[in-house]
Amino acid sequence: MSGAKRDGSGVFDNVTLHLNGQPAAVDARSFHLGPHGFTFLTDHAVEQFTELGIQMLVPSADGEGEEVDGRGVVVDCRPVAGGRFEVSLLFLDLTANDALLLWAGQGSIA
Repeated sequence: MSGAKRDGSGVFDNVTLHLNGQPAAVDARSFHLGPHGFTFLTDHAVEQFTELGIQMLVPSADGEGEEVDGRGVVVDCRPVAGGRFEVSLLFLDLTANDALLLWAGQGSIA
């Protein structure tokens, strides 16, 4: 993803992925958020075109956080070192407001 930013803020330290109702480990340091989706490393392969629900809590100035809900589709999943997989997900129905929330919450990402 050309517009992706690498997370260094710790915002994604509590990333949880459930595949077929089972938790899958996600390397939060590998999470890259872009304007059209995100990539991450996990210990499970995910088939292309798998549709996933997305729920994120974006930090806000008041400390409460804003919830972003939507759906995404896996556009790529490839094996990488250590038996892990790099997954690329494209947002399907992210509203313009939610996109702004996500991008605004990335102020501390280098």
